[in-house]
Amino acid sequence: MADLLGIFGFLVVLLRAATLCFQTTLAGGVIFLSFVASNESLRPEELMRPAWKFIRWSGTGLALCQIAFLVVNSLVLGNSTNISVGEMLGANFAIAGIVAIAASLAVALWPARLQKSLNRAVLVPAMLILASSVVTSHSFSRMEGRAVLVGLTSLHYLATASWIGGLPYLLLAMKRIPEQGIRIRISRRFSGLAQISVAVLFLAGLGMSLVFVGSWNALYGTAYGIMVGTKVVLFGCLLLLGAANYFIVRGGGAASTTGATSLTRFGEAELGIGLT
Repeated sequence: MADLLGIFGFLVVLLRAATLCFQTTLAGGVIFLSFVASNESLRPEELMRPAWKFIRWSGTGLALCQIAFLVVNSLVLGNSTNISVGEMLGANFAIAGIVAIAASLAVALWPARLQKSLNRAVLVPAMLILASSVVTSHSFSRMEGRAVLVGLTSLHYLATASWIGGLPYLLLAMKRIPEQGIRIRISRRFSGLAQISVAVLFLAGLGMSLVFVGSWNALYGTAYGIMVGTKVVLFGCLLLLGAANYFIVRGGGAASTTGATSLTRFGEAELGIGLT
């Protein structure tokens, strides 16, 4: 039984990681198309078609991860407690999972006619997905200061989706859109959104670290503190790559072949580190 629980615990970790990645790219795509490529002139077919394809795949992957997550958690509870199926379905993790599955499928099956005009109603299921993830986070399980921590976690997830989740769609724009003027406008608008997201991400992460870690000794003396320290190092790497992209965009480098290539390569590295 102990070995079985250990395997299930490992699977939950993997599924949680996959869930975070899929929800980030899904919400990031919706935010990118809603606020960066926010008008018809910035949404050519060369961008919309692959962008929506990636969003649909993210929604499908997220739904499958959530289904697997529910199954694994239900098997663990069923084999370790006397909880009935009805009681399990009433648990927070089950309700959040069902909401996430429904919202993910809603985005994945979003009507094609609404994709072209980009009805911002698609933001509703995207935000529900982020909210369902917050409900299963450490912040929601805290008894003290829950409201503040839930708010910080929500901002943390939203900023991550806006910045890291929007990067694949920026890369698609740089690779697929032939018009230099559109590429420049999109890259500059995304740069502004990314700067706001970085500030929010830093402040929210700092606030949560002060609560969850609490002291310098805990930063290097606990597994959680070491994990936070690792994230700080990776965040520093992201800032360096983001700064490089910022100077390329503000210097008009996105208009040249060399600048666009550098922007794409830095963006790919930024995306890889960010998802990690």
